[in-house]
Amino acid sequence: MKNFCAVAALVALPALSLAGCATASGPEPSAASATLRLGETARIGGLAVRALRVEEDSRCPSNVQCIQAGTVRLAVALGAARAGGRETVLRLDEPVEVEPRRWLRLAAVCPYPRAPGPTAPSAYRFLLAAATGGPPPPPDFACPP
Repeated sequence: MKNFCAVAALVALPALSLAGCATASGPEPSAASATLRLGETARIGGLAVRALRVEEDSRCPSNVQCIQAGTVRLAVALGAARAGGRETVLRLDEPVEVEPRRWLRLAAVCPYPRAPGPTAPSAYRFLLAAATGGPPPPPDFACPP
């Protein structure tokens, strides 16, 4: 009986250890990023992206106390520049699945607004992150002072 228990334990142990592996998710998303100005195009993770225009910049200026944080919405063209590309609007830090299993995130927008007055369009810099297999993780990034 002792031998049977020892053999059963040897057979069951690898099966139990494999059961834990069965719950693991697929491969990690592969991510890439690029910084763009308005009007510029970059290839990010195999995806051509052109920054078209700022639809909204309602972020609270750094020297003002606000009730709500606000956001940035950026219109971008996806695909070949010659064909005009497919237009979509990205919201700051909200990943969007732009193609099956291909994600794009407006990860950061610089400069951070300061009162008074709006940010000049030529001053904007947009950090975009793309990934396949799942949303790109938020980057560890801060606008330079």
